[in-house]
Amino acid sequence: MSVAIKVDKVKFKYSNKTVLNGLNLDIEKGSFLSILGPNGSGKTTLLKNMCNLLKPYDGAIYIDNLQLKGIKYKELAKKMAVVHQGSTPNFEFKIYDIVLMGRYPHQKRFSFDSKMDLDIVKQVMLDTDIWELREKSIFEISGGERQRVIIARALAQQPEILLLDEPITFLDIKHQISILNLCKKLNKEKKITIITTMHDINLASRYSDYILLLDSGRVEVLDVPEKVITEKNIESVYGIKVKLINGEKKVPYIIPE
Repeated sequence: MSVAIKVDKVKFKYSNKTVLNGLNLDIEKGSFLSILGPNGSGKTTLLKNMCNLLKPYDGAIYIDNLQLKGIKYKELAKKMAVVHQGSTPNFEFKIYDIVLMGRYPHQKRFSFDSKMDLDIVKQVMLDTDIWELREKSIFEISGGERQRVIIARALAQQPEILLLDEPITFLDIKHQISILNLCKKLNKEKKITIITTMHDINLASRYSDYILLLDSGRVEVLDVPEKVITEKNIESVYGIKVKLINGEKKVPYIIPE
């Protein structure tokens, strides 16, 4: 297995509260991984450690066998893009200009946008179905369209790895499916490694190659959906009883008991 990200005995705490407790995991290159767990289990904290926004007090994280803490910001931004919660700009930029910001890691200081930059921006806007919105302000479009814009900006970095922190939270079901379909398409067609935190267990089961189930900062289980989404695992981590239903292609779904 070719590994995109390796998490080696990572520990992290806020003040005196331990949030990640010696995590070990290998994330397969080109896979779609969803991180699940109750509030406070460490999902977002793990994601922030993976992109160097937070730093563990013990252990290490590796990107393509390079230790994360030794990778310079611009070099990391060429390998990895991140879509944080609430990452929509607060200023009235045009959609096109927001996506163009994603080319920053590839540009030299004080340089102008090259033809390659402009071609890449147009292509990712076409890929994310927002090219027709390019002259609009970020405040003129819907929540689902804004999320596509932020993903397009991330794709303009031409990353090998895309991290998304709860990308479908606050979206209606139509836009949730639209965003996840887009992520799956990017994963399959562009071979981008997708790592996302989620709350919706059933959608994670449908779209993911692998699911990481976190509990109190520890790995409860990391495996394919049918081995993670079980009545026993869900009750153990979430404290609720559920019934398991096998959907299309034996994808496991749960309903409350």
